This record gives sequence, C-alpha cells and structure tokens, in this order.
Amino acid sequence: MMAGLAFINKLFNIIISSILIITLALTSPTFLTSFAQTSANSKATPEKPVAKKKRISSTENQTANKSVTSPNRVKVNKKRAISSRTKKGKVRGQREIEPSRIVEIQNALVAAGYYKNQPSGKWDAATTQAMSAYQGANGFKVTGKPDALSLKKLGL
Repeated sequence: MMAGLAFINKLFNIIISSILIITLALTSPTFLTSFAQTSANSKATPEKPVAKKKRISSTENQTANKSVTSPNRVKVNKKRAISSRTKKGKVRGQREIEPSRIVEIQNALVAAGYYKNQPSGKWDAATTQAMSAYQGANGFKVTGKPDALSLKKLGL
C-alpha cells in the first residue's frame, strides 16, 4: 500500500511540473528559447577574464612627466601639471566661499571660542588659524579649511 502511495505522489509531482512548464511556455514564448540557450551556454567554455586597468595614484594623476626634445635635440624632462578643468572647460569643485557663509563660520568659531576677531566675511589668516585650532581640538584632520566634519560639529 505504501509503495502505491509513493508512486502516486511521484506521478502527481511530474504532472504538476509538466503543467507549470507548459503554462510558462504558453505565456512566455521566449521561455523555451531562453531555457535552451542557457542550457547550451552552460556547456560552453567559460569566458576569459578581462585584464584590469592599472590604477593611477592621485600624485601621478596631478603631475605627469613628459619628455620634450628641445631645439638642440637634447631631451629635457618637464612636469606638465594637469589642470582641474574638465574636458568641456568647466572648473570642478568649489573655488570660493561666499562672504555670507564665511561670516556664519566665523560666528560659529567665535561661539566655540576659537575666533577672537570681529567676523569680516573674508577667509583670512586668523580664520584659518581658528579653524585649524578647532579641527585639532576635535580630532579632525587639521587643514585650516572648512570641511564637512568641522562644519557639522560647529552646527552648520
């Protein structure tokens, strides 16, 4: 009796699987072709790995050595600086801070006790010194420039 139930269970599973495959084949005509292609591709040889490109360090990216021949046919090595402009001629990144933003930063440094002068709206040596002292006291990288971490800690 148990053998009969096991046989009926296997037969039922085969019928259900067949119905599913037929349903998928009817609803998606590309199912059988994609299934056949997948089966054929799995038997093919694996693809060759693509060679990785060499990464250039930031210092190599900023300056590049260029060998130039002078009019006297003597080779001279010149360093060619790579500009911060993109191919379209647009300047990348922020170049200046708005005076109103500088006043906000100076006011925050005054409140924190690091800037002693009257806020002027100009990023001067006193502002750089105050920002450096603030960054050093809070464990940030000391640059003297307003970075994201310093501004966030100042509440800006």
